[in-house]
Amino acid sequence: MKELPKLDHDAPKKTLITPNKTYMHILSIASAEGRVLKKATNKFAQINHYIEMLSPMLRLMNLDTIKVADMASGKGYLTFALYDYLINILKLNAYVTGIEQRPELVEFCNKAAVSSEFANLNFVEGTITDVDASGTNVLIALHACDTATDDAIYIGVKEQAELIVVAPCCHKQIRKEIESCYQVLLICIKQRINYYENFKNMRFFDGVSNLIKIIRVIANSISVYATINLVIANTSFSPYQ
Repeated sequence: MKELPKLDHDAPKKTLITPNKTYMHILSIASAEGRVLKKATNKFAQINHYIEMLSPMLRLMNLDTIKVADMASGKGYLTFALYDYLINILKLNAYVTGIEQRPELVEFCNKAAVSSEFANLNFVEGTITDVDASGTNVLIALHACDTATDDAIYIGVKEQAELIVVAPCCHKQIRKEIESCYQVLLICIKQRINYYENFKNMRFFDGVSNLIKIIRVIANSISVYATINLVIANTSFSPYQ
Protein backbone atom coordinates (compact mmCIF):
# COMPACT_ATOMS: atom_id res chain seq x y z
CA MET A 1 0.00 0.00 0.00
CA LYS A 2 1.22 3.46 -0.90
CA GLU A 3 2.41 5.51 2.09
CA LEU A 4 0.37 8.61 2.85
CA PRO A 5 2.20 11.95 2.53
CA LYS A 6 3.43 13.60 5.70
CA LEU A 7 1.44 16.57 6.93
CA ASP A 8 4.22 18.34 8.84
CA HIS A 9 3.96 21.31 6.50
CA ASP A 10 0.36 21.81 7.65
CA ALA A 11 1.50 22.94 11.10
CA PRO A 12 -0.21 26.14 12.30
CA LYS A 13 1.53 29.37 11.29
CA LYS A 14 3.54 30.96 14.06
CA THR A 15 2.29 34.45 14.92
CA LEU A 16 3.60 37.19 17.20
CA ILE A 17 0.20 37.46 18.86
CA THR A 18 -1.46 34.19 19.84
CA PRO A 19 -5.21 33.63 20.27
CA ASN A 20 -5.01 31.94 23.68
CA LYS A 21 -5.32 35.20 25.59
CA THR A 22 -8.18 36.45 27.76
CA TYR A 23 -8.68 39.61 25.71
CA MET A 24 -8.92 37.59 22.50
CA HIS A 25 -11.95 35.80 23.91
CA ILE A 26 -13.52 38.98 25.32
CA LEU A 27 -13.13 40.74 21.95
CA SER A 28 -14.77 37.77 20.19
CA ILE A 29 -11.69 36.86 18.19
CA ALA A 30 -11.06 33.50 19.83
CA SER A 31 -13.02 30.85 21.68
CA ALA A 32 -12.65 30.23 25.40
CA GLU A 33 -10.26 27.40 24.44
CA GLY A 34 -8.01 29.83 22.56
CA ARG A 35 -8.94 28.94 18.98
CA VAL A 36 -9.48 31.70 16.41
CA LEU A 37 -13.16 31.95 15.51
CA LYS A 38 -13.94 31.43 11.85
CA LYS A 39 -15.71 34.80 11.62
CA ALA A 40 -12.63 36.53 13.08
CA THR A 41 -9.84 35.01 10.97
CA ASN A 42 -9.35 38.22 8.97
CA LYS A 43 -9.30 40.35 12.11
CA PHE A 44 -6.74 38.03 13.74
CA ALA A 45 -4.55 38.23 10.62
CA GLN A 46 -4.92 42.03 10.58
CA ILE A 47 -3.81 42.27 14.21
CA ASN A 48 -0.69 40.21 13.58
CA HIS A 49 0.16 42.10 10.40
CA TYR A 50 -0.08 45.35 12.36
CA ILE A 51 2.28 44.09 15.07
CA GLU A 52 4.68 42.70 12.45
CA MET A 53 4.91 46.14 10.82
CA LEU A 54 5.56 47.95 14.10
CA SER A 55 7.89 45.35 15.61
CA PRO A 56 11.18 46.38 13.89
CA MET A 57 10.78 50.04 14.82
CA LEU A 58 9.72 49.32 18.38
CA ARG A 59 12.80 47.16 18.83
CA LEU A 60 15.08 49.83 17.37
CA MET A 61 13.79 52.39 19.86
CA ASN A 62 15.69 50.42 22.51
CA LEU A 63 13.63 51.66 25.46
CA ASP A 64 13.03 50.05 28.84
CA THR A 65 9.91 52.13 29.51
CA ILE A 66 7.51 53.19 26.77
CA LYS A 67 4.41 55.37 26.75
CA VAL A 68 1.87 54.88 23.95
CA ALA A 69 -1.18 56.98 23.05
CA ASP A 70 -3.63 55.24 20.69
CA MET A 71 -6.02 57.84 19.26
CA ALA A 72 -9.53 56.79 18.19
CA SER A 73 -8.90 53.30 19.56
CA GLY A 74 -12.44 52.01 18.94
CA LYS A 75 -13.06 48.56 20.39
CA GLY A 76 -9.36 48.22 21.12
CA TYR A 77 -8.40 45.20 19.00
CA LEU A 78 -5.03 46.67 18.03
CA THR A 79 -4.53 48.48 21.34
CA PHE A 80 -4.80 45.26 23.35
CA ALA A 81 -2.52 43.40 20.95
CA LEU A 82 0.13 46.12 21.08
CA TYR A 83 0.10 46.16 24.89
CA ASP A 84 0.36 42.36 24.90
CA TYR A 85 3.35 42.53 22.54
CA LEU A 86 5.14 45.26 24.51
CA ILE A 87 4.65 43.56 27.88
CA ASN A 88 4.89 39.85 27.11
CA ILE A 89 7.25 39.70 24.14
CA LEU A 90 9.46 42.80 24.32
CA LYS A 91 9.29 42.70 28.15
CA LEU A 92 9.02 46.49 28.39
CA ASN A 93 7.59 48.60 31.15
CA ALA A 94 4.71 49.82 28.97
CA TYR A 95 1.96 52.35 29.61
CA VAL A 96 -0.71 52.38 26.91
CA THR A 97 -3.73 54.67 26.76
CA GLY A 98 -6.57 54.33 24.26
CA ILE A 99 -8.51 57.49 23.49
CA GLU A 100 -12.08 57.02 22.25
CA GLN A 101 -15.12 59.33 21.95
CA ARG A 102 -17.78 56.66 22.54
CA PRO A 103 -18.28 56.12 26.29
CA GLU A 104 -19.71 52.61 25.90
CA LEU A 105 -16.51 51.45 24.15
CA VAL A 106 -14.33 53.11 26.78
CA GLU A 107 -16.22 51.29 29.53
CA PHE A 108 -16.09 47.97 27.65
CA CYS A 109 -12.34 48.21 27.00
CA ASN A 110 -11.47 49.20 30.57
CA LYS A 111 -13.40 46.19 31.89
CA ALA A 112 -11.62 43.95 29.37
CA ALA A 113 -8.24 45.35 30.46
CA VAL A 114 -9.03 44.55 34.10
CA SER A 115 -10.19 41.02 33.20
CA SER A 116 -6.98 40.53 31.21
CA GLU A 117 -4.87 41.79 34.14
CA PHE A 118 -3.32 44.47 31.95
CA ALA A 119 -2.47 46.86 34.76
CA ASN A 120 -1.01 49.69 32.66
CA LEU A 121 -3.55 49.63 29.84
CA ASN A 122 -6.40 52.08 30.17
CA PHE A 123 -8.96 53.84 28.00
CA VAL A 124 -10.23 57.39 28.37
CA GLU A 125 -13.16 59.20 26.82
CA GLY A 126 -12.30 62.19 24.66
CA THR A 127 -11.13 63.50 21.31
CA ILE A 128 -7.64 63.69 19.88
CA THR A 129 -7.37 67.40 20.66
CA ASP A 130 -8.36 66.74 24.31
CA VAL A 131 -5.46 64.41 24.96
CA ASP A 132 -2.51 65.23 27.19
CA ALA A 133 0.19 63.46 25.17
CA SER A 134 3.17 64.81 27.11
CA GLY A 135 5.93 62.24 27.41
CA THR A 136 4.46 60.01 24.71
CA ASN A 137 7.01 57.87 22.88
CA VAL A 138 4.61 56.34 20.37
CA LEU A 139 1.52 58.07 19.00
CA ILE A 140 -0.95 56.01 16.97
CA ALA A 141 -4.03 57.17 15.04
CA LEU A 142 -5.52 54.49 12.82
CA HIS A 143 -8.64 55.53 10.91
CA ALA A 144 -9.01 58.87 12.63
CA CYS A 145 -11.52 60.44 10.26
CA ASP A 146 -10.91 63.47 8.07
CA THR A 147 -8.66 66.11 9.69
CA ALA A 148 -8.41 64.16 12.98
CA THR A 149 -5.34 62.48 11.50
CA ASP A 150 -3.77 65.91 10.99
CA ASP A 151 -4.52 66.73 14.63
CA ALA A 152 -2.79 63.52 15.70
CA ILE A 153 0.29 64.24 13.57
CA TYR A 154 0.46 67.77 14.98
CA ILE A 155 0.32 66.47 18.57
CA GLY A 156 2.92 63.80 17.84
CA VAL A 157 5.35 66.30 16.30
CA LYS A 158 4.69 68.87 19.04
CA GLU A 159 5.32 66.35 21.83
CA GLN A 160 8.35 64.95 19.97
CA ALA A 161 7.06 61.38 19.94
CA GLU A 162 9.74 59.02 18.62
CA LEU A 163 7.24 57.12 16.50
CA ILE A 164 4.02 58.34 14.86
CA VAL A 165 1.78 55.77 13.16
CA VAL A 166 -1.29 56.93 11.24
CA ALA A 167 -3.69 55.42 8.71
CA PRO A 168 -5.69 58.37 7.34
CA CYS A 169 -9.27 57.91 6.16
CA CYS A 170 -12.42 59.83 5.16
CA HIS A 171 -10.62 62.71 3.44
CA LYS A 172 -13.62 65.06 3.40
CA GLN A 173 -11.76 68.34 3.86
CA ILE A 174 -9.36 67.91 0.93
CA ARG A 175 -12.24 66.75 -1.25
CA LYS A 176 -14.24 69.89 -0.48
CA GLU A 177 -11.22 72.09 -1.20
CA ILE A 178 -10.44 70.44 -4.54
CA GLU A 179 -14.07 70.40 -5.67
CA SER A 180 -14.35 74.08 -4.74
CA CYS A 181 -11.32 74.86 -6.89
CA TYR A 182 -12.81 72.83 -9.71
CA GLN A 183 -16.01 74.89 -9.64
CA VAL A 184 -13.93 78.05 -10.05
CA LEU A 185 -12.11 76.42 -12.95
CA LEU A 186 -15.43 75.59 -14.62
CA ILE A 187 -16.50 79.20 -14.47
CA CYS A 188 -13.21 80.33 -15.97
CA ILE A 189 -13.06 77.96 -18.91
CA LYS A 190 -16.87 77.54 -19.30
CA GLN A 191 -16.69 73.88 -20.16
CA ARG A 192 -16.56 70.54 -18.43
CA ILE A 193 -13.41 68.52 -18.19
CA ASN A 194 -14.04 64.94 -19.26
CA TYR A 195 -11.79 63.39 -16.67
CA TYR A 196 -13.50 65.14 -13.74
CA GLU A 197 -15.15 61.88 -12.77
CA ASN A 198 -11.71 60.45 -12.11
CA PHE A 199 -11.05 63.32 -9.74
CA LYS A 200 -14.16 62.36 -7.80
CA ASN A 201 -12.74 58.93 -7.18
CA MET A 202 -11.93 58.71 -3.47
CA ARG A 203 -8.57 57.09 -4.21
CA PHE A 204 -7.45 60.37 -5.73
CA PHE A 205 -8.40 62.34 -2.62
CA ASP A 206 -6.81 59.69 -0.43
CA GLY A 207 -3.55 60.09 -2.31
CA VAL A 208 -3.53 63.89 -2.23
CA SER A 209 -4.37 64.02 1.47
CA ASN A 210 -1.76 61.42 2.40
CA LEU A 211 0.90 63.20 0.35
CA ILE A 212 0.19 66.48 2.14
CA LYS A 213 0.54 64.72 5.50
CA ILE A 214 3.85 63.13 4.48
CA ILE A 215 5.21 66.49 3.28
CA ARG A 216 4.19 68.11 6.56
CA VAL A 217 5.99 65.46 8.57
CA ILE A 218 9.14 65.54 6.44
CA ALA A 219 9.17 69.35 6.81
CA ASN A 220 9.76 68.73 10.52
CA SER A 221 12.90 66.67 9.77
CA ILE A 222 11.14 63.38 10.43
CA SER A 223 11.78 60.29 8.33
CA VAL A 224 8.73 58.62 6.82
CA TYR A 225 7.84 55.11 5.75
CA ALA A 226 4.57 54.93 3.86
CA THR A 227 2.49 52.10 2.49
CA ILE A 228 -0.81 52.44 0.62
CA ASN A 229 -2.86 52.68 3.81
CA LEU A 230 -0.33 53.39 6.54
CA VAL A 231 2.05 56.25 7.23
CA ILE A 232 4.76 55.65 9.83
CA ALA A 233 6.75 58.69 10.89
CA ASN A 234 9.94 57.90 12.71
CA THR A 235 11.23 60.97 14.51
CA SER A 236 14.48 59.54 15.77
CA PHE A 237 15.92 57.55 12.87
CA SER A 238 17.23 58.54 9.47
CA PRO A 239 17.73 58.75 6.54
CA TYR A 240 14.42 59.52 4.87
CA GLN A 241 12.79 56.46 3.33
